[in-house]
Formats: sequence, C-alpha cells, structure tokens
Amino acid sequence: MSAPHPLSPSRWTLVAPIKPTIGERAWFDSLRSRYPFPLEWFDRSWLDLQMANHSTIQRYFLADGYKEAIDALRELEREQALLAGGVPDLAERLSVLRARMDEVDPYYRLDASIVGDTITIAVAPRYKGAERDRPIVIRAQFSFPTTPEGSEAARRLKAALDYGEEAAIDADFIERFEFDSPFTPAGEISPTKVIVGPANAESVSLGARLALVSPQGATLGVIPLRFSERRLARRGGTLTGTDVSSMVSVELRFDMDGTAKLNLGFSLPGQALPSAVLPALRVLQHMHAPNVARVEIEGLSLGEPMPLPEAHLVDVPLIDILEQLERVQSFSRNFFPIPDNFSHRDLGWIRRGARLVTGERVSVGNGVIKTGLLLKDARRFAEMIRDTEKFAWAFRLTNYSVPIADMEVELGPAMLYLRSAALRNRADILRSVEESKVESVSIELEPADDCEAEVQLGFEEDENWPM
Repeated sequence: MSAPHPLSPSRWTLVAPIKPTIGERAWFDSLRSRYPFPLEWFDRSWLDLQMANHSTIQRYFLADGYKEAIDALRELEREQALLAGGVPDLAERLSVLRARMDEVDPYYRLDASIVGDTITIAVAPRYKGAERDRPIVIRAQFSFPTTPEGSEAARRLKAALDYGEEAAIDADFIERFEFDSPFTPAGEISPTKVIVGPANAESVSLGARLALVSPQGATLGVIPLRFSERRLARRGGTLTGTDVSSMVSVELRFDMDGTAKLNLGFSLPGQALPSAVLPALRVLQHMHAPNVARVEIEGLSLGEPMPLPEAHLVDVPLIDILEQLERVQSFSRNFFPIPDNFSHRDLGWIRRGARLVTGERVSVGNGVIKTGLLLKDARRFAEMIRDTEKFAWAFRLTNYSVPIADMEVELGPAMLYLRSAALRNRADILRSVEESKVESVSIELEPADDCEAEVQLGFEEDENWPM
C-alpha cells in the first residue's frame, strides 16, 4: 500500500478472485484508518455477480462464443440472399439473428436495419476503449486508372485519409479488401462499394472572425463565426460552423503545415427579417476573387490569406431589394419575414415604397381612378367642369399603402396628383347637381395619354380643401 499513497488517489480498489478469511478481512479493514482515501475489496462473490450480469464475457471467452457469432453471421448472410431473391418479409427472422450475435460479443454491439433489398449492419463499441481492446483491422488495396473517374475517386480517398472527409469508392477501383472484425472471420471479401469516413466528429466551441481583404490590402468587411465541430485525420482536419445568424455555413480544411482552404455556403434563414441578415450580406458580397479571406480563431491568425473563387456567393441585386424592403419596414414600423419568393409585382411595389419613404413623388400608373369627392359648393364645381374637358387634380389620401407579400403595408397620409385627366362621368355629375342639392359625388378620372398618377407621402395644407 505504500506505492499508491504518494499519487493521492481518490479511491483504491483491490479485486481478487478469492474469498477472504476473517484474518484477511480484519487486516484490510485496519488499513482504512491509515489512508485519507476510501479502500474497497471486491472478492470472488463480486466477480461471480459481474459474470452473471455480463453473460457475453462468459460465452465469448469460456464457451466458444466467437464461433457462435460467426455462425450467426453466416446465417444472416443466407437470409440476405433469400431477401434479394424476393422473400417479402424477413424482418422478424433477422431481428432474432441480430440478437443472437449481439449477445455473444463483449466488445461490440450490432445495429441492424433493412431498407428495401439492402441490409445494413453497423458495429458499435459497447464501451469506451473497446476499439483499442479488440481493434477492427482493415487491409485494402486500390487501383485508380488515369481517367477522370479514376482521378476523382483517388482525390476523394486521399481527402478522406488526410482530412477525415467521407469518400465512397466503387468496386471498379478495389483490387483487394480484407476485413477482420469480431463478427467476421479474417479473410478477403469482395465489397461492391467501400465508404471511408467521415472521421469521428468532436464538439468544440471556437470563436472566430472572417475578414475579406481587397488586392490592395483594404479590409472590405468582417463577420464573426462560431466553429462547433472538428474532425482530425493524418494530415489535418476540418472545422465546421456558422456565422452568428446561421445564414453562412463554414468549412475550414486545415493542414498541419499551417495552410488552409475555406468553403462557404449561403442560404437565407426562414422567418428572418431584412435587418437581421443585411449586415452579413453586405460583407459576403465581397466573397469572390480577386479578394482574399483571412480567418482568425480565438485571437490567432490562421496562416496566409486564402484565395477566393471567381463566382459571387451573394448577388448584389438581392442585397439591393432587401435594403429597400428594410427601409419600407422601418418607416412603416411593420416588420415581417423576408418572403420565400419575390414576385415581379412584389419587387415593383418594394422599389416604389422605398422611393416614397425617402420623400420622392412616385408614378403609380395611368389607369382610370374612381373615388368620391366631398363638395363645399356643388354649383361652383358644376360651373368649373361644364366647359372644360381636362383638369389637373390633387387628392388627399388618409392612409396610403403598398401591397407586399400578400399584405397591405400602410405608409400614412399622402397626396395623389394627376397633371391632366378627363372626368369620364361629367354628364352624370352635372345632371345630379342640377336636379338636387348634393354634398358629394362619385367621379371617374381618366389620365391623359402622356400623364400618370403620382403619389407623395404627406399632406399639402390649403384652406380650400375640400372643394
């Protein structure tokens, strides 16, 4: 007991396959008062209980369980052949075979699934470290011809081995394949496809910054990133994450020599407001050659600047229309998510609304306008229109709105102007005024050929309103 004490263990356990005598038990108990950490003795009774609770250990090591696992797997292969021949339902039988194999191996468990004519058997460690206690050994030899298909398959395999990515290699490129696992006898097999990777993912939380830099060295924009997953392989690995809005997906492949390659993806998140996505979009519009990217992780700069592809990640017209939509929403204080699709009509009204909220007088078309008119002096109005065919008109609109994404976005009071328009129902108005005293009339205005109606937000003050 002198050796463990300097190490300051939290607990010291003795496991011995014997039943201690009274004297041995008394000696062990006397030690407890001499050490600050707990002392335990697991004897033969404890080992018998563990063996009863873990029957796979006894069957595998003491009762030729390995042979039983191999026999069950061979039976499963026969069942798979029957399934390929068209037997409609073997799920129950396969479940029984899977359970038989799962019970006889102490290192690994089996997870089986059936999809159509394909049976998938996944081998998973029963406990942490099982793959070290009983490793699964694979020996493979590939041959890649100097064809486009062969070169691409070779590139994928190299990326899988070097950086932990996933690669599927077809049988045409497999010369030899040996597989030694707990459930298969060692030897050569003939797979139709070999999938290598991906490497096990490790959860991380690494803050980062992505800076886009012009060829002249000017910083065009910076967005914060968060890497959440890391995969490591023999030469390097990959970090994956997103920006803070989850709009940008980031994959950073890095080499142990300090070089790196950046891949970015972009998609507008569902139910997002224009104001939430525009900051990142204004930076990402510069994500193209000849600009370069710099990545800083937890305050440390990652290698040399990385070249960018020629293609633009974000279209400038998208940023333009979202900026105009954000301007309309901010003015109206009516905030709603970015539509999944912008119709041609939506785009027109967004542009029109953005111009209106900046104070412009905006054309709204030259169609016939039908409205009601309050009259202070009906006789005077009749005299004005009796001998004149076309007039300039101005109307106060209590609350002008623009239709966007199936909703009416109210912009407040406005003025509607017609530089020249004819009163199509002039005869009806004159007749009604002459026949009775009226306080209001319905009018139909048809703009002149070279005239369009115009709208400007706000009211004109004039003591003659209404007429």
